[in-house]
Amino acid sequence: MPLNKKNILLIANGERPGKALVERVRRKADFIIAVDGGLAHCHHYNISPDRLIGDLDSYNPEHARVLKTENIIRVPDQNQTDLQKALAYVQDLDPAGVMIIGALGGRADHSLANLIIVNNHEEEWPLWIYDNRGCFTLLGEGRHTLEDPPGTTVSLFTLSGAAGVHTQGFKYPVRTESLDASFIGVSNVIREKPAHISIGSGKILLYRQWD
Repeated sequence: MPLNKKNILLIANGERPGKALVERVRRKADFIIAVDGGLAHCHHYNISPDRLIGDLDSYNPEHARVLKTENIIRVPDQNQTDLQKALAYVQDLDPAGVMIIGALGGRADHSLANLIIVNNHEEEWPLWIYDNRGCFTLLGEGRHTLEDPPGTTVSLFTLSGAAGVHTQGFKYPVRTESLDASFIGVSNVIREKPAHISIGSGKILLYRQWD
């Protein structure tokens, strides 16, 4: 990873992430952004974020005392969610990758909106969105190698369609000319390391479940 690129952690204002998840991602993060009310999760876990971003209608000003005024960024645009605003800010930082916690669980409409945001990700840097049991990531065209150990449970979805999808090293192989949004590839299992997923066109949302 180039020295100027950072792994960025976004802490959103959804269901509070568990301690084990916070510890797992925090040690990978070089730069932390609280997404509006996500600042409460930072406060709960004694995390001092580098930035606070959003329309700032949900955060507790008492929790913001750890931040300098110039590191509190208000974006009032109501046509975007706070998570979209944070990702737009991150784009200018040229990150190595972005991790999101606190964006799944809680209200189902918010969780779905956040998965759609991930599905619409078009940047070259990878994007991961975590819950307490695993992680979603978006796979685009090409051949992808998975180094997860045999026995890892994975699920495959597509919200926008994909074609030429082929898997190798899975318990239930996928060999198809095309997949649409009705495809539900829940609870497949990796049988070989490494496993591979090839995508001719379109996108796949991959969910890895942890032990």
